[in-house]
Amino acid sequence: MVDVEVVNKRAKCIYCPKSKVGLGDYACDSGKNGTSGMISHIRKYCKYYPPNQDKTQKIITGNKGQSNKMVARGFVQSDIIHACVEMIVVDELPFSFVEKKGFMRFCSVACPMFEVPSRRKTVRQFLKMYDAQKQQLKKDLSALRINLTTDTWTSVQNTNYMVLTAHFIDCDWKMHKRVLNFCVIPNHQGNTIGDLIESCLLQWGIEKVLTITVDNASANKVAIDWVSGLRKLQKSVMAIRNAVRYVRSSPQRLDYFKISVEKEKLTCKNLVCMDVPTRWNSTYMMLDAALKFKKAFTRMVEDLNSPFMAYFKEPDEVVDEDGVVQTNSRQCRVGPPTDVDWDNASIFVRFLKTREVKGVLMALYDEYVPKVDGGIHMRLSSTTENVGSTSGSNNIVEESVAGDDFLDDWIREVSQSDEAVVSHEVDSYLGDPLALVSKDACFDILMWWKLNGPKYPVLAAIAKDVLSIQTSTVASESCFSTGGRVIDAFRSSLTPTSVEALICMQNWLRGDEISSLEDTPSIEEFEFYETIESEYANDEDA
Repeated sequence: MVDVEVVNKRAKCIYCPKSKVGLGDYACDSGKNGTSGMISHIRKYCKYYPPNQDKTQKIITGNKGQSNKMVARGFVQSDIIHACVEMIVVDELPFSFVEKKGFMRFCSVACPMFEVPSRRKTVRQFLKMYDAQKQQLKKDLSALRINLTTDTWTSVQNTNYMVLTAHFIDCDWKMHKRVLNFCVIPNHQGNTIGDLIESCLLQWGIEKVLTITVDNASANKVAIDWVSGLRKLQKSVMAIRNAVRYVRSSPQRLDYFKISVEKEKLTCKNLVCMDVPTRWNSTYMMLDAALKFKKAFTRMVEDLNSPFMAYFKEPDEVVDEDGVVQTNSRQCRVGPPTDVDWDNASIFVRFLKTREVKGVLMALYDEYVPKVDGGIHMRLSSTTENVGSTSGSNNIVEESVAGDDFLDDWIREVSQSDEAVVSHEVDSYLGDPLALVSKDACFDILMWWKLNGPKYPVLAAIAKDVLSIQTSTVASESCFSTGGRVIDAFRSSLTPTSVEALICMQNWLRGDEISSLEDTPSIEEFEFYETIESEYANDEDA
């Protein structure tokens, strides 16, 4: 028998003092021992390892992917976890990625001090970050008028999803889009889509919506009617439509209508016309014509024995979303039109009425003037109040009282001057020379408004809202895989809440930073700055 000498290989930490026996001494046989003990020693216990001696020490490094500037970074565990979550969200990685051997090996080499979080801790951090960013976005959107796009998709598990995207231009004239919701929807029916959009807007506290862009599916027409409040006018439109249908359904009924027109001494030569329910322009023409014959229709209603009243006691026809008659209903026809119906129709006509390239602009201008011009008058009124409340010696008070008439005249003069300038802003804009554009250069309309906005403050506010209107739903489609209108396998394995959070947050992280929103000047702000100036002046005198 041959004696075999057993050799136990040991490794010694090069940073630990050699005088202290057993400190940083670990077994390192490649066939028996791993490296976890040595790694743990370096990360947690070795007080002599330089990075462990001062974790607050920062190093100068490049800020890759964002700018060419050099930044100072130090080791902060929470910051690295934050960046890790952002990587998972932006690159569409599974949360289990943090527990994979490759990533853990990479972290042990690149940043030995970093304690790689578990999947559970990563998900919790992700949800915390999502809630914080959602609250910030909600605050940013509260002062803006936004335009929306929406569309629906189906996952590989046949789950229906609806996406709602907000589009807006910030105070620095940069275009933004933010996915607000990506939620499960039971079906693709118009009323269901409309209810869900309304619920999402309430959740975000959004009230100022200019437009909603959808695809050409018939269900979306019903959805938009539902959200925009047109459903409240639907009964009135239907009542007038049935009245017009009665008149146009036979020569005898048309003659009866003409008799009522003659008795009311109406001079309008054109008669009423039917509309195509899916085309708003035809509905506008029908209502506009019917309103001119309101008195004739009212006379027909007052004749209780007329065939006109009997018509509305007949069963109604069920019409689908495309205007096609399907079956007869047991319910009677909607109508005849009441005074409320005629009033609603008048409002609807004004809403749909087409005006000339300057009429529309002037109407928008009148709508935006109080919003933009309010700051000027608020400052003016706060100045007046401060002057009126001035306290001090009797001489100062007497001078203030004696100057009230002069001050009132001055304020009135300034106010009238401001109104005169503002009232001519549209004419000035339309009368200014056109901008020259080179054939080889792309005209940046947002940059033009950024430079010229101060010259046209009201029109600039209009342009900021109108130029963010989307003409298609492509912006919403980009949330999904380019291979088709489906959600990928990884996202399909998550809960709907996590899917919504992932898709929304990915969009928010990839988007540019929203510029600080402009604050409307207030009396409180004026008084605050006035107080600071007064304190500073007193300090200087002292």
